[in-house]
Formats: sequence, C-alpha cells, structure tokens
Amino acid sequence: MCTPETYFVFAVCQVYDGLSYKLVLEFPSGYPYKAPTVKFETPCYHPNVDGSGNICLDILKDKWSALYDVRTILLSIQSLLGGAGCFLVSVCL
Repeated sequence: MCTPETYFVFAVCQVYDGLSYKLVLEFPSGYPYKAPTVKFETPCYHPNVDGSGNICLDILKDKWSALYDVRTILLSIQSLLGGAGCFLVSVCL
C-alpha cells in the first residue's frame, strides 16, 4: 500500500546502466496547475541532482504546464540522465 507519495523505480541506460532509482513524487493540492515535487530517494550522482535528491529540471519549475503528466516527468528525467532505452520496472500509485 502506498502513502500519498507515489513511487516509481526505473532502470537507466548508458552511463547509469544497470542502476535502479526510487523517486518520490508529491502532488500539491493545486495539481495539475502546480508542478509536483520530484526527488530521488536513491542517491543519484548527476550534475542536475543535488545531495538531497532534488532535481534541477525546468519542467518541474518555471516551465511547468498543466498538460504535463507523470509520463512526461519520467521521460524528461530519462532524457536528463541520457538514457534513450529506459523503462519502468515498478509503479505504485
């Protein structure tokens, strides 16, 4: 059973080949008009991810649109990490 936080675990290819990450997505009361908060729960060593797991990604900040959904967020993170062939391993909604 999940908490109000939604967890996604996915494998990343290329530099991060074979690694799996757990992300925490928290949806504000104003969603979809306000962006969810997305953090890596598993440590991720990337220039756009800080030591607390916060992700520096424009669509999660000032470029957010109500048209974006979880799929868009995950694809953007996949692109950020450079993996063209990534896939979801498990999802808990």
